Amino acid sequence: MITFFNKLGNSWVAKLILGVLALSMLAFWGLGGLANVSSYNATSDIVQVGKKGISAQQLNNAFESARKGLSQLAGNAYLSPSKAIEMGLLDQVVQQEVAVAVQESLNDELGLTASNSAISKYIEKNPVFADNTGKFDKNLFYAYLMQANLSETQLAHKLKKELAFKHLQDSVRGLGYAPKAMVEALNQYKNEKRDATALIVRPENIAITENPTDEDLTNYYEAYSEEFMNPEYRSLTVAVLTPEMMMDRVSVSQDDIDLVYEDEKDKYNKPEERDIYQMFFKTEDEAKAVKEIVTVKNFEEMATEKTSQTAEETRFGWTTQNQLMEALSEPAFKADKNSIVGPLQSQAGWHILWIKDIKDAEIVAPDKIKEEIKKKLALDKTYEAVEELSRQLEDELGVGTSLTAAAEKLNIKVVPIKEVAITGTLSSGTDLDDAMNNKELLQNVFTLQKGDVSGLIQNENGYIIAQVDDIIPVGVKSFDNVKDEVKAIWVKEQQEKAFSDIVNQLNDKAKKANALADLKEGNGGLFEIVDLKDITRSQNVTEVSSSVVETIFQQDIGKENATTTQLNNLSVITVVHKINQPESETISDELKTEAVQEMGNALSTAVLQDYTTGLGIKVNQQMLNNLISQYKVQE
Repeated sequence: MITFFNKLGNSWVAKLILGVLALSMLAFWGLGGLANVSSYNATSDIVQVGKKGISAQQLNNAFESARKGLSQLAGNAYLSPSKAIEMGLLDQVVQQEVAVAVQESLNDELGLTASNSAISKYIEKNPVFADNTGKFDKNLFYAYLMQANLSETQLAHKLKKELAFKHLQDSVRGLGYAPKAMVEALNQYKNEKRDATALIVRPENIAITENPTDEDLTNYYEAYSEEFMNPEYRSLTVAVLTPEMMMDRVSVSQDDIDLVYEDEKDKYNKPEERDIYQMFFKTEDEAKAVKEIVTVKNFEEMATEKTSQTAEETRFGWTTQNQLMEALSEPAFKADKNSIVGPLQSQAGWHILWIKDIKDAEIVAPDKIKEEIKKKLALDKTYEAVEELSRQLEDELGVGTSLTAAAEKLNIKVVPIKEVAITGTLSSGTDLDDAMNNKELLQNVFTLQKGDVSGLIQNENGYIIAQVDDIIPVGVKSFDNVKDEVKAIWVKEQQEKAFSDIVNQLNDKAKKANALADLKEGNGGLFEIVDLKDITRSQNVTEVSSSVVETIFQQDIGKENATTTQLNNLSVITVVHKINQPESETISDELKTEAVQEMGNALSTAVLQDYTTGLGIKVNQQMLNNLISQYKVQE
């Protein structure tokens, strides 16, 4: 493959392909660490790419920008330079800067660029800058520029190179060709099917027949004491101020009720409604002629035939009397259900109406309406009363009165809460009632000292406040209370100790058994067996993980080849029974296309590696070490 490109020499075709492949540098080729490039001792640049240099300042700026980006992704948590270097960030930044330098070299050589129009279209169609409707959002665009620390001009300059490379890359990949042998090999790999049996063993299914001694449990209790800690608890006195509790403290006058009733009584009553269909005519004669032949059964058909009205134009819909024109309203609302009315003349022309259905008026009794109004007015006043009561409570607390004494004085009910954790869970294991379980309040009271009172905190439609009566510090639970938990830890450890030996024994037995199912005899519920039929390498098998599928496709047929796959919390023993190879005649067009794409990617990788080797990349190791040392000094 490389020989083929060497034959092209310095032709424009070779230069074109090499320019295209530069864009794929990070996708198909990585430095793999700085050890893969040669060192040099020049002092001007920290990295030399062909004739282009990358200065220490340029590398530092790129590294700091990348470090800031990682910090933001981690919720603005501080990421030290040393930690970032340890994570491989400096290595990645060097690779990125080298890729840019290679692109710039090829751009200078080939004169590759993209038009301003292409850049504008690319930005406008980029989903990163689209709102919920899919349209370009300037605010998102400018937010990106700010986060990337780029101006519009800088971004355009960057995209000119990248888009030119992308278009060329797409063109070159279109030249791809996949030999028949490669297509058949890909078909064999992707569409081969296998039948297998999987035996799944979990440590927790291992039966431990012996019991721990008291000494064992005591030792485990002491060794795992951190797992048996009670959280810090606080006992509180809580008061809740709500509009509902103020209902008996407010009054509403009859005059206020009557005044609102006169304004709003119509809102409570629903007038009669009728589902009306209509035909419209320009002349009385036309209307009369149709009236002679129309019925409720053919009304809609006649409307279409005689007036060319659509179904939407024919149905007037549910309407009240005051929504109709005056000339139509009275006749329409005097007619019976399912009757034809008309012809009727209005200012617009002549009408025939069909009264298809009727909803009777709903009249609410005045006393019932006034009772509803009274509740509404009272509730409005309770909100004002809550605000006034909260101010009075703050005044009392402000002069040093305890919450209990202030609540008693102001006739506010208080509720004692014994031993609650910051999560809202009581020491009994139950959760606080929803009315009391206010996260902001709990976080507040766990910063206070004994006897302190929190501020008033918004709680649904009112306020909540609490006084710290007692503080119960973190402590170890008593042995008697956690004895069962200690035993469970002991049993789990015994299961894990026995697990490896049991799995090895089962694997050996699997090689000799007629079938894995035979191993169940005498083993109770130690393991479960899953039959897998016609699975492929790329198939998601719900019963087992992808690691197990990978193992199955590396095994030979037969019980003697039983293999164990060790996962985090279980082991899986597999035996392959059958391998079904796909036929060459069944190769799909999609797979042929995929093979061509894979060939194009492989071609890109080989050529790019060859080009990069010829271009030459050198690192001034001393300058790089000095830069790393400076980061450590800054910390």
